[in-house]
Amino acid sequence: MKVFSAILLESTENMFNLIECVPLTDLAIALKYAEEDIKNYFYDNMPIYKKSLVIDLIEELNEITKEESIRVQHEIINSLKDIKNEGVCIK
Repeated sequence: MKVFSAILLESTENMFNLIECVPLTDLAIALKYAEEDIKNYFYDNMPIYKKSLVIDLIEELNEITKEESIRVQHEIINSLKDIKNEGVCIK
């Protein structure tokens, strides 16, 4: 999960773009096993309705493994790199 903690260094603008780019289900999977400070950083940078949806999805994702969560975290970091390098999220 150390790779995902790099998120804490991102600007509000990059976080906004990332949250707009990544599907809510992927955000929920990635945050399922993330540390509380990382979850809170995401929540603080997303609209209230998205935060509520992601929290609900996290509670429903009972079958997601820690390994799957980490895999999606890496995908999100790659999306962030695309945003920073290309100015857009490449899906």
